[in-house]
Amino acid sequence: MIQLFFEKTISGFTLELSHYKKIRLIYFILFFIFILLSPYPQNWGEVDASFWKPVSFFSFLSIPQLSYNLLLACKTIFLASIIASALKPNIIISLTALLFGWISLGYSQNFGKIDHFYNIPALILFFDFIVLLTIKIKPRLEHEFFVSYFRVVQWVVCLMYSFSGLRKLIASGTSWATSENMQILLWTHEKPTGIWLANMGILPNLLASGALILELFSFLPLLIPISTPIFLLSWALMHISIYLFLGPSFFTHMLSYFFFIPLLVSLRNKQVATQVLDNFRYLKKICYVPMSIYLALAIHQVAYKKDSWPLSSFPMYEHDLSKYPIEKYILEDENKNIIQLSDIKNFPNIPTLTRSLRKSYEKNETELLEKKLSYLQKLLAHKPSKLTLVRLTWPSLGDYKKNQ
Repeated sequence: MIQLFFEKTISGFTLELSHYKKIRLIYFILFFIFILLSPYPQNWGEVDASFWKPVSFFSFLSIPQLSYNLLLACKTIFLASIIASALKPNIIISLTALLFGWISLGYSQNFGKIDHFYNIPALILFFDFIVLLTIKIKPRLEHEFFVSYFRVVQWVVCLMYSFSGLRKLIASGTSWATSENMQILLWTHEKPTGIWLANMGILPNLLASGALILELFSFLPLLIPISTPIFLLSWALMHISIYLFLGPSFFTHMLSYFFFIPLLVSLRNKQVATQVLDNFRYLKKICYVPMSIYLALAIHQVAYKKDSWPLSSFPMYEHDLSKYPIEKYILEDENKNIIQLSDIKNFPNIPTLTRSLRKSYEKNETELLEKKLSYLQKLLAHKPSKLTLVRLTWPSLGDYKKNQ
């Protein structure tokens, strides 16, 4: 597949080196603005230690839980190195962006959050450093390395979507799209637009089927370049729909579409992209290694249902929820007053809070659960003396809707 990708796409859309550098600059500036305006990751700096469970390189390197100020410092260094590297590519600055970027972007996973948003930027930071390092070693191949850089990112984006669809198919089959799974998702996310959509007959099933088919065939731009505009537009519409009806924003995924610009330009104007690199064979060798490694790792992730950030963007809704009872967790104070988890505004991410409490509840981690609930008491305005976690279940969507 890798060889076919190159044979299909190598000639006819290699732009001038300056174009690649300009696109890289625009990508990093936009990503800089996005992170600058986001409260992430410093908003995790005040979360209680009872929620802290280091994973990935945080566990391997024994990185401790960081305070709000330390996370803000990491973010500041990260932002400064991003903009500096964007304006003037430099190995040391790129390495600084990589190290502080991975700490900042991956930090929330140590509290049980499943990252859907930052794995592609994290991989781009890694590729950027490797490219600048190789250019330092062989400066005469700078153009080839930049072309490889963009091709590898295209490869990662397309396979990320394809394997997300494959995960759903393996876990649930076509019932992920044809059952009440999507209606349950829309109802339980409790977004007004989502509940409206859930009541629109088979429309949620049609949208889910379209998303699944789109993801499964997202490898096609690698083999049929002329299909790229259709897939870019479809991916963007899928993410906009998810934001409107469910809530999560995939803006960082959409930013990676900038790396498809050379291909789009060539499809529109062949004369702009007529330069063929002299080192075509060398270029293939440069890309074969990272592409093959990523493909093998992606297959491993799917086969063993792994979530090894930043190698994969774990799909949000893998299982067919219609096959299981619908669950909801609430809190009760000492007077049996109900407190919705969504009412705890000061916790950075409510789905992560729910997941963390559920795991402690299911594993009978009584002492740890009490510590978590004690922390949540402090976040509530009326400061109850005691909180109790209650799990509510409904056997079907119909039963759930009757109680809302």
